[in-house]
Amino acid sequence: MLENESWVLFDKNFKPLNKIVPRYTELTKDEYSLGVHIWVKCNRKYLIFKRSATKRTFPNFYEMIGGGINGNEDPKLAALRELKEESGIDAQADELKFMFMSRVDYGNGIIYPEHTYVYMIEKNNLSVSDIKIEEGKNCSPAFLSKEEIIKLMDKNIFVPVVTYREIIEKEF
Repeated sequence: MLENESWVLFDKNFKPLNKIVPRYTELTKDEYSLGVHIWVKCNRKYLIFKRSATKRTFPNFYEMIGGGINGNEDPKLAALRELKEESGIDAQADELKFMFMSRVDYGNGIIYPEHTYVYMIEKNNLSVSDIKIEEGKNCSPAFLSKEEIIKLMDKNIFVPVVTYREIIEKEF
């Protein structure tokens, strides 16, 4: 995590609001920060984590790697930083494949709406023992198949970001 993290805010249509707030400021339904989601694919399986039981939102739910873009940080550099912070995985910018932009709206338990840059990276030489977890944030890393992740979604124990289901069903 970066010291003194901040969010640059946008409206629903990705228009800048010319407003910067400290990270984790409660946003209105009309304010959006920027974030990154990184899907790590390893031998046709995807890296997911169980969220810590102490997380404010969605404790004990499953998710993939992601986080906020700090201030005017480059999205790809933010993705590399989050990948390293949350999993210990070192990668180069050219290994990240930009997939698409997504919008995560306020509601359904989401209290930090954001415009999200979605990336995918293939690392076919990883095992769970290679993954370093970020204390207090995530635990229980696992590599799961598309079908196993959909089962978690169907049980409503995967963070309910609509695009997650669309992403995994497309299976990059």
